[in-house]
Amino acid sequence: RGAGETLASGSSACAAAAVAVATGALTPGEVAVQMAGGTLHVEVAPDLALRQTGPVAPIARITTLDPHFS
Repeated sequence: RGAGETLASGSSACAAAAVAVATGALTPGEVAVQMAGGTLHVEVAPDLALRQTGPVAPIARITTLDPHFS
């Protein structure tokens, strides 16, 4: 979409961890997914339920004049 590389994606981290467990590459439990923007920890349950934890940091502050976003 022309926005450049995404440094970290929680959705992608969860998908990668779930596929690794579903295919037997990893056993259920905590998976550390390393990305350019940092590491997210994804807990994958035997039924493939997911919980992610990791740091949060603002990367931009945006001001808009559009009243729909105020």
